[in-house]
Amino acid sequence: MFYTLHMSTRHNPLITEERLVYLPPRDQQILRMRFGIGMKQYTQREVAEHYEVSIPTIRKVEKSALRKLVFLASSSKITDPPTPSDQK
Repeated sequence: MFYTLHMSTRHNPLITEERLVYLPPRDQQILRMRFGIGMKQYTQREVAEHYEVSIPTIRKVEKSALRKLVFLASSSKITDPPTPSDQK
């Protein structure tokens, strides 16, 4: 399965609350802030100011976290919870 990363896409199907639990807490929070998962969506600058780091650092963490999700999804290590239609 091939996944593409669209950094400007707010509703990337790869990034869900269920999948974020596979990441370290800081990575989870950065992706939540950047993609507006369960909160307002923030810019890289705003996230960098929140963590008191540079924008390139946030960009690097964000990219690394997304790659981890892609790897886990492509290697079938992530399993989404069953949907009601799966439980027939």
